[in-house]
Amino acid sequence: MMKKRLEEMSLEELWRLFPVILKEYDPAYPVWYEEERSRILKIVGKENIFRISHIGSTAVTGLLSKPTVDILLELTAGLRGLGLRATENRMDSDVGKSGAAQTRFQ
Repeated sequence: MMKKRLEEMSLEELWRLFPVILKEYDPAYPVWYEEERSRILKIVGKENIFRISHIGSTAVTGLLSKPTVDILLELTAGLRGLGLRATENRMDSDVGKSGAAQTRFQ
């Protein structure tokens, strides 16, 4: 049986393959953000960061959300364009709690 390529799938097929999971607000979200923020500050250096913010649905107390803490990192002008990138980290409130994610910069 030949499988379809993602580009050939309908929206309904894609939703079955990649479901969006929403969960009740978890009070650990701000804790997770602060832990990741601390890691980022150590790796990148406070002097190189213009602003770091907890964004997205997990930043809003009480809101249903995907259990992914989104962080916006704005670098100072001197670091922009140097190829610094972070891998995506997902923290599931049923699985990982605080030690589940790792921030890696390349």
